[in-house]
Amino acid sequence: MQSLLGLLVFACRVMPMGRVFSRRLSLATKGARHPEHRIRISAQLRAYLRVWESFLVTYNGRTCWQASEVTNSEISLFTDAVGAHGFGAIFGSSWCADSWPHEWSASGLVKNLTLLELFPIVVSVELWGNLLANKRICFWTDNLGVVFAVNKLTSSSLPVLALLRHLVLRCLEWNIMFRAQHVPGVDNVIADPLSRLDFQVFRQRFPGAELEGCRCPPHMWNLIHV
Repeated sequence: MQSLLGLLVFACRVMPMGRVFSRRLSLATKGARHPEHRIRISAQLRAYLRVWESFLVTYNGRTCWQASEVTNSEISLFTDAVGAHGFGAIFGSSWCADSWPHEWSASGLVKNLTLLELFPIVVSVELWGNLLANKRICFWTDNLGVVFAVNKLTSSSLPVLALLRHLVLRCLEWNIMFRAQHVPGVDNVIADPLSRLDFQVFRQRFPGAELEGCRCPPHMWNLIHV
């Protein structure tokens, strides 16, 4: 484990986003007093290692310098979610909106507000990550749970952890650094009607939006095991 950590720490010199997973592996060595002591590789540690494996398979060995930090408002990226309806995400004139799956409602996942508010952020990076490459982004959100989860990259919710791992993987691929900041919900006037699937009000508030929205990638729903 120490040998592996040494390699990953070296790799993080050009891939800073990977540090969060190195820290998780480092914590696993806590309590081991001698190098020959065995460490149990839990399911959670395996998931972190798979993120590294998935990234390194496609990494081309090049990393660009990142620009100065920008807020999602400065790059016209807005997201919102409503438990009774669905989610909405806007980037420039592009947008995506969808209702929550019936399975989420039946299992009570729609009560997990951190999961719901984080989901459109991850969908945004999935859809438009190539246009956000080499940026430092501060995501604005009206959910304090999302702020904690994104900034600490941890959560007591397994579905939220699954989204965080996918978010970090995509940001590793596009060389994106990110953090989150809390803002009042009343300031999110553009994405709010989308999350309520009220397309008429959305058109009134944002007439420059494209006629057809992007489809939420089907594999995004599969990240959450009901």
